[in-house]
Amino acid sequence: MTKPCVVLADLRKMGNYQSVGIGCLKSWAHADSQLRAQTDIRLLFPTIAVPIPKLAEEILAFKPRLVGFPCYVWNLAEVLAAADFLKRAAPELLIILGGPEASPLHEEILRRHPAVDYVALGEGEETFRRLLRQIFLNDGTPSEVPGLAYRDGKTPLKTAPAPQIDLAAAASPYLDGTIGSPNSSAEDASTVIMETSRGCPFTCKFCEWGPRNMRYMPISRVKEEFRHLSRRFKFIELSDADLLMHRRRGREVLLAFIEAAGDAECTLFFNTNPVFLHPEIVDALALSPKSFGIFAGVQSTNPEVFKIISRTFDQAKVEQNLSLLRRRAPEVFVDIPILYGLPGDDLAGFRRSVDWALGMRPNRLNIYHVLVLPGSDMHREAQALGLIYQHAPPHQVLESAFMDGRAMRQARELAFHIDLFRNFMPAVSCAEVEKWAGFIRDNGFDLTFGLPVFETDEHPRSDRVNEVLGRLERSPLSHATLSVLCRKFAQNYGKDSSCRRSSPCAELRPIAA
Repeated sequence: MTKPCVVLADLRKMGNYQSVGIGCLKSWAHADSQLRAQTDIRLLFPTIAVPIPKLAEEILAFKPRLVGFPCYVWNLAEVLAAADFLKRAAPELLIILGGPEASPLHEEILRRHPAVDYVALGEGEETFRRLLRQIFLNDGTPSEVPGLAYRDGKTPLKTAPAPQIDLAAAASPYLDGTIGSPNSSAEDASTVIMETSRGCPFTCKFCEWGPRNMRYMPISRVKEEFRHLSRRFKFIELSDADLLMHRRRGREVLLAFIEAAGDAECTLFFNTNPVFLHPEIVDALALSPKSFGIFAGVQSTNPEVFKIISRTFDQAKVEQNLSLLRRRAPEVFVDIPILYGLPGDDLAGFRRSVDWALGMRPNRLNIYHVLVLPGSDMHREAQALGLIYQHAPPHQVLESAFMDGRAMRQARELAFHIDLFRNFMPAVSCAEVEKWAGFIRDNGFDLTFGLPVFETDEHPRSDRVNEVLGRLERSPLSHATLSVLCRKFAQNYGKDSSCRRSSPCAELRPIAA
């Protein structure tokens, strides 16, 4: 007899990474022998570019009783559209949402979207397991499933919080074959998401990472996953809040990767505040510098920002640590993120932060538009902080008490030109980039190709930059013209500037999202 089917579909923004969340849900549920005997859980990894009817057709082909979607800021609209389509096609189908976007918005979702039956609140493994037992084994009622939001008639209700799972008892979805098996997809992925810990003790107001208490995967499992994944993917990205906040544990993980990966051509990327780049950490990175990439969480250098968002920044210590890293392990890839629109930050403060970051000579500078994420302190305190923002995803700040709409557009324009500039010349400062943009524009070249890159809209800036680079790649004449103008600018405006992209435009590479 065919087992009842459950489909978990993770709508990814891009097809180049393998996410882990729904794999954890399946592994935890099927550790329950009764559920493993009674249910067939299928995993799908489509991108949000897949048309909703095609996605629904793929899901419905399994004849599922329950369909689940993890929700993030980039896919909630597509998930809700898919849920509505599925419900109209199969009214008896049950649909559950979860993830960091759906969880804090559970009441609104259940009131406004009748196609959604349940929302998992917070960490989802035990909620999912208990809901499957309720549906397929008649074990209790929805009111007895922890961490669940549901309806009683038209009224949204929620149950008691789900217990946090024991990470040492959780099976690895990579090692047990849950992900990478015939019942999963995402074979096009070059990057894989992995976790070695859960939780975050910090209280930064702009994010909501989850529980404040820290829990860690056994280092033996971490080593096994590194050994397994480093031979199948080019990049491993850790989802940990900050790998190095626990110095001894962080160093242990770095050494475990070096040992487990061996001669595999794989790079481990992780988040950390560069204040934690202590000498013994740098020593570990220096053992195999090409094997590591750091997302160096800075966000801003403006002291006024840190007073408001409950964050600290020891600029002297960070500069000292990054200098040490560059001297002793220069091949480590360093990505510095800077945000615009933070409460307390004005346009001048944002420019100073960008100039500082450029002065650190990162391999990549990522400039992000601040989001008012549901569940964050910034979301709860938005009015008091003077923030006006999009209430629908992606929740971008439109203006603040410190940056009006015009200043936000100027910041976005500057970020666009910095992203584009680095494909032609090494950026030195905001002033140089703005001078370059003005020079190109005054010579009759439209760097935007008419795209609305200066306004806040639903398109991430990186998508706009990539579209411009794509148009240049498809137009050798446009690329040649821009290259000539870049060389002319370098000759006229500074001996330290030099055009890096004088060869064919096929060398242009899309920037990271």
